[in-house]
Amino acid sequence: MAKPTEVTLAIREAFQVLNDPDATSDEIKAKILELHPELEKQLRGGRFSQSVSRARVRLREGEPESDGKPATATRRRREKKPQRSTYDLYRMAQDFWERLGGNTQLADQILHYLEETDIAELRRAWEGWKQLVATAGGQQNARRILEIQKQTGMIQ
Repeated sequence: MAKPTEVTLAIREAFQVLNDPDATSDEIKAKILELHPELEKQLRGGRFSQSVSRARVRLREGEPESDGKPATATRRRREKKPQRSTYDLYRMAQDFWERLGGNTQLADQILHYLEETDIAELRRAWEGWKQLVATAGGQQNARRILEIQKQTGMIQ
């Protein structure tokens, strides 16, 4: 059984102290730095927000981690959803393919992308992107704003 890292334990503690399952990664990071300033260097990685997202999902679902394996989105889906019939699976695949205009290469690319992505995090990102595009007055302006914010250090 894998032992949770210091950062994982600190994330859990921050959620408990804040008592807010909707706390952002920045709020969690600030609370961790307040409680454990020695972890500052370990919080600089790009995986921190993924760890916060996983902890948030576990917190909301009350999911135990007793087997030592992280509860992946795929594993949670398997545990929750009833088995589909073979016919339903083929119909779902056909619907997916038709929605992509019959482009098999695009379907394969999207499936590969989704395998590596936390769906809840993707949904939040998509909602944020739509809001940014609407506020900025189009995708081109939204991209420009993001690039400027990244260059100035406003976002990572």
